[in-house]
Amino acid sequence: MKKFGSLMLMIIMLMLTGSAFATSIVIVNGDFETGSDNDAPPSGWTDNSSAPSFWLGVADETGNPTQSEWDSAPSSLGNFILTTARQSAGAGSQPVDGQLIQVVDLSPLATSIDAGAQSLNVDFIWASDDSRDTGAFSLRFFDASDVELGTGYSVALDDGDGYNFVGWFEETVGGLAPVGARSVMLQIDTTRTGGSETNIWIDNISLRNTVSNPSPTGDMVDVMATLSWDAPELIPGATYNVYFGTNEPNFNEPAPYGLTLIGMAGQTATTATPVPSPMQNGTTYHWVVDSLEPNDVAPYTPILHQGSGWSFTAAPLDYPPIVDIPDDADEILTWLAELPESGLSGVIDDNGEVDILEANIEWSVVAYAGEPLDAVAQVIDRSSHLGNVPSGEDPNLLRDWIGSDTRKLGEPLVLTLSGLPAGDYTWASTHYDLENQSGLFSVTVDGVTVGTIGDIGSGADDDPISTFSTTITSDGVNPIELVFDLLPQDQQPDLGNSVYTMFFVMNSFELTDGIDTLKVDFGRDNNPDTGTGATPIASGHDGYLALHEDLTTFTAHSYTLGSATITVLPDWPALLNTTVTKTSTGLSSTAELMTDSTGTFTIQLTATDNGGQSGSDTMTLRVAEDACDAAKINGATVNYYDVDGNCIVDLNDFTSFALEWLKDISLTASVVN
Repeated sequence: MKKFGSLMLMIIMLMLTGSAFATSIVIVNGDFETGSDNDAPPSGWTDNSSAPSFWLGVADETGNPTQSEWDSAPSSLGNFILTTARQSAGAGSQPVDGQLIQVVDLSPLATSIDAGAQSLNVDFIWASDDSRDTGAFSLRFFDASDVELGTGYSVALDDGDGYNFVGWFEETVGGLAPVGARSVMLQIDTTRTGGSETNIWIDNISLRNTVSNPSPTGDMVDVMATLSWDAPELIPGATYNVYFGTNEPNFNEPAPYGLTLIGMAGQTATTATPVPSPMQNGTTYHWVVDSLEPNDVAPYTPILHQGSGWSFTAAPLDYPPIVDIPDDADEILTWLAELPESGLSGVIDDNGEVDILEANIEWSVVAYAGEPLDAVAQVIDRSSHLGNVPSGEDPNLLRDWIGSDTRKLGEPLVLTLSGLPAGDYTWASTHYDLENQSGLFSVTVDGVTVGTIGDIGSGADDDPISTFSTTITSDGVNPIELVFDLLPQDQQPDLGNSVYTMFFVMNSFELTDGIDTLKVDFGRDNNPDTGTGATPIASGHDGYLALHEDLTTFTAHSYTLGSATITVLPDWPALLNTTVTKTSTGLSSTAELMTDSTGTFTIQLTATDNGGQSGSDTMTLRVAEDACDAAKINGATVNYYDVDGNCIVDLNDFTSFALEWLKDISLTASVVN
């Protein structure tokens, strides 16, 4: 797109406040299109630096934006930009500080300035790729005797993001002109604190004389949208021509630039209705608003100020999907033998948008059966204890761990090792925590108990680190499964508040075949003093929720042991054996649940559309041990003759009754021996 305006001058026409006649002020070469590549300084500007600091530049030149960065600018950059990068024409010493100025005559605006009613705002864009290079764009006002008035206005040029190009910044600097002002100095200052050149780029400096705040732009625009804009700040009484269509505007030809005039030529309203309306969903539209300035000179033809081009893609407004699990299906009672439960169903209303993909309809378990603190899989990072470690020990090993906050027998941590070549291996693991966790845990390898892990730490910083070692034999085919489970309560030492203290903790393990060693540290790596960086397994788990509202689990990770690749997968069966699977997709969605746990589950159906809007609904599923328990949950009255309580009256009940029916253990009289 060609840059707007004269290649020599950007003529800005302003109306005096309260007058119907136009006057003009001039910014020279505000778009930096006058001159040739590497001109220093640009025509119309004065470089006050001790040596050249400002040049005209082009894309892909040393120190300048790349072509893709150039093309990403919010408005056309034309042929040249203002650059502070020292290039071939400016090779040599570049000063640390640079200053570029231009003085603009404000005397045509004297009446409105002295009435305290004239604002002056300058728009520009800029970018940088070195946060060490900073600066400011300022407006400084002077009276007729060149005495500075007030403090002026300034905008900082500081992207603050290292050596990264983060895009172009659209800026406005200015405000009310001080009474008595007869000139304004446009001043650009730059400073660098490192490197050999300053890397700041500026373009499209203009007084605000075109419309601003266009709406709509972007994507997902309502097909019934109305075009709107703000009036030019410096053109009182402006009128407008509005051009609209599906072609990208061609500013190398006269209006309508390949578009269509909509509404009335020279309209006074700052809104317009697109044609056609409603627009076509998924179609990209372009529009331009030219400003027309009243002209008191015969033949009184309005002065045209060509506008910028904007675009948007039409689509219905993005409403969240409505997800509903019907009342008659939002609570299900079943039992283990009847699983999987396939009665999970819900309906999704897409609001007529048709922007939901099947992949965006998901069933999930958001609350699990059991007490809140049962069987919680964990990764803990006790960073607050970084300095509280036994002397000489690695803080990574001591403060970060993988574990099982089980609090009850039968919900162990299971570690599966796959890919081990046939042979014997030595296993050594480390177990320590700085809190008051304790307890005894059995270790089984492929179903055979091989030992017990003792005290994992009772809270004292100088507690010894518990280690465990055993021998592992691989057949080269089947994975090795290590199970770490809490010993029964009667085998535990007297721990006081034992429910709170029985945590399983593993900080790391080593596996050795006698030649090569594999070490997996479940904490942080890179820097043991600060704990920065994350091991693959640690980063595979975001933590845990004590109320079982997150089934986040580790994924398998691979490591090298000699020439073999070993896969390590931690697993918590009590949680992982509960799954909900989508069995049917679409706006009527069904699923099924499978679990080996009894209790109450909360199941959630979520639908997310292409615009990222989501809706959800939940249902309750209660799982009983058997049909009898389910019937009792459902409020069934137990038959008096069902002596054994299994909901079946049979000979077993009679046998139980017969054993007791003649037995009389009451004592109603004295007994004489």
